[in-house]
Amino acid sequence: MIAPLVTPTLEHALPGDRDLVHCATFALAWAELQRKLGSEDVLVEPTALSRSLSRAARLAAGAVDPAESFACAGEGGAAVAAIRAELARRFGEEQTRLLPQSVPAHALVAFALLRATIAFERPFVRDRSHGFSFRGARVQCFGHWGGAGAGVYAGAATVHRYESPGDFVLELRGRGGASVVVARRGGWPTLADATHDALDAVDRGPGRWARLRGQASLQDDDIVQVPVVSLRADASFHELLGRPIVPGDRVLVAACQTLELDVDERGARLVSEALALGVKSRRRRGRELVCDGPFLLALRRAGARAPYFAAWLQSGAAFVAVEPP
Repeated sequence: MIAPLVTPTLEHALPGDRDLVHCATFALAWAELQRKLGSEDVLVEPTALSRSLSRAARLAAGAVDPAESFACAGEGGAAVAAIRAELARRFGEEQTRLLPQSVPAHALVAFALLRATIAFERPFVRDRSHGFSFRGARVQCFGHWGGAGAGVYAGAATVHRYESPGDFVLELRGRGGASVVVARRGGWPTLADATHDALDAVDRGPGRWARLRGQASLQDDDIVQVPVVSLRADASFHELLGRPIVPGDRVLVAACQTLELDVDERGARLVSEALALGVKSRRRRGRELVCDGPFLLALRRAGARAPYFAAWLQSGAAFVAVEPP
C-alpha cells in the first residue's frame, strides 16, 4: 500500500497515483516562527515551499478553532517546558509525539497541535460487511442507501452542487457549525483548486431552483456512500532542512508533522502535531559556487571586451570522468 503524500500547504499538484493530505498545523508552527523572528521570511534564502508556507500561515489561524488548537515558538529548554505546561493546562496532558525532551540552550522551537472533532448532527448508517467497491477493493462506507427515511437528514446533509455522479459537492454538518465536505470533479490541478472550488460551492449554497425542487436535501431515492477513513501519516519536509534561518545563525534541523484522521458515520476526529527546530550553526554556511548544471565557460584577454573562447556546457560530454579508486 502506497503511503499518503503529506503537504504542508494546499498549493500542491494532485498526484495521479497516491493520496495527498494536508493539515494546517505546520503552517501554524511556521506562523509562530515568523512572529518570533519578526520576519515574513523564515529562511535566509526563501524557497518556493517557504514562500508557499508564508501564504499558508496567513490563513492557518482562521482555519482552526482556537479551543482545539495550540501553537507556540520560543528558545531553548524553557520554551519546551512552557509548551508542555500549556498542553497540560489546555488538553490535560503534556506528552506529544514530536516535541523533544530537551534541546540546546539557543535552539529555536516552534510547535503546533490540533485536536479537532466534528460530531454529525445526525449519525449516518454504516455498512461494515458489504461496503462498496473503490478501485477494485471492497471498503466499509457510511451514508444513505436509498429508500424511505432520507428526511431524517434534513439540515444535516446538504447537496450544494450536483451535475453528475462524478461532479458533486455534499456537506455533512456537525454540531456547532463545523462540517465535513466531500466533493468529486475532474480537472482540479492542485489541492488548493479542489478545496477552493468545493468550499466556494458550499458558501454559495444550492441554487434557487434546487431549493425550490427540494434537491438541496437528500431524497429517499438518493444514494450516498462515503468510505470509512482511518488515515495515519508522518512527514518530514526535507526541502526545508539544513537551510539557514533568519538572521543566519541557525539552521533548520527538523520540519515534521504527524496526522491521525478518522471519519465514519458519527463524524470526524483529527489529531495533528507539527514541529520546526532550528539550532546554532557550527560554521557560517558559505556560498555555493558549484557548476553542477549548465554553465558558461569563457576565456578572456585582460581588458578585452569580448572573449576569445566561449562555451555553454550542459551535456557533460566534454567533462573528464572520475577514475575508479
